[in-house]
Amino acid sequence: MGINIFISYVTTDADFFKISEIAEKIGNYPEIDKVLYWQRDAPGSIPDYMNKNIPISDIFLLFCSQRIIDSEAVKAEWETALYFKKDIIPIFIDITHVPPILRRLHGIPFNINDFDKIIDMTYELILKKIKYSNMMENIRVYDKSMNYIGIRKRKEIHEIHENPLWHKTCIILVMHPNGKMLYIIRSKNSRINPNLFDCFGGHLEDDETYLESAKRELSEELGIAKNVIKDKDLIQIGDEGQFKVAIEYPPKYQNYEFSTCYLYFSKEEFILNAKELFGTRNELLELRGDYFEDLLVKFNKDSSKFADGIDRILKDKNAVQEIEELIKIH
Repeated sequence: MGINIFISYVTTDADFFKISEIAEKIGNYPEIDKVLYWQRDAPGSIPDYMNKNIPISDIFLLFCSQRIIDSEAVKAEWETALYFKKDIIPIFIDITHVPPILRRLHGIPFNINDFDKIIDMTYELILKKIKYSNMMENIRVYDKSMNYIGIRKRKEIHEIHENPLWHKTCIILVMHPNGKMLYIIRSKNSRINPNLFDCFGGHLEDDETYLESAKRELSEELGIAKNVIKDKDLIQIGDEGQFKVAIEYPPKYQNYEFSTCYLYFSKEEFILNAKELFGTRNELLELRGDYFEDLLVKFNKDSSKFADGIDRILKDKNAVQEIEELIKIH
């Protein structure tokens, strides 16, 4: 099956951006299955077209001009693409035309005088994103005793969480240079844990160790260069795979994990209380920081505000004591 592309734009910009020509040229590449855009396919209900086609698309091309700022229809489209975690490629006349929360994404400046180059750059970036997505996560799955039973591909991750299957993850608690522990507030549109406090981390890929996964996740989610993160900088809390959880989120999502937790003292200065897109999550998140003792007070007051990743660490008294000691001596 080929790649499906969804094109989003203000209709009055269609001629300037040569939307029909771009769709035709991109669609001629052998890897591309469908290029979807509203004016050609279904000049009727935009919401119906959007809700039908964005979920089945792999790449979302967003054409940005001054007009996009006032377009509620286009805003609804890119917000839907965010909700479904689609790879978004902004194509813009001026970077200020790109919605602020999307400006961290890799985009393409549009130059009408170099149209063929625009096509080439768009095609290359599409392939790069698809290649990365396909490489991203082949996940090993286990029985409840941590005996290996097979591999599931990234596209089958729904099976891991809907059947469910045990798998391995890393959890990373990141300390800001100012002494505060970083955490994120998940998007209200998150499929699980909406609006909850959460930490960093993710699934182990096929051949990764917990430590290798933690380094990759820090690079992907916080943009820290991999060569900056040394093995000794990631301090393991407790035993490998110690933080085990089996939890259900109605109606169909279940999470069965063996997790290893790391504490990382960052040298990077992050801007707190800012809503941005973080790495591969492709999700609008708010980055915050609290001194560890203050975070514990919040947790003890109302643990329901914490996602299960950070929850299972903060409820473990030995882990909390170890973290407190490490913070004191750092």
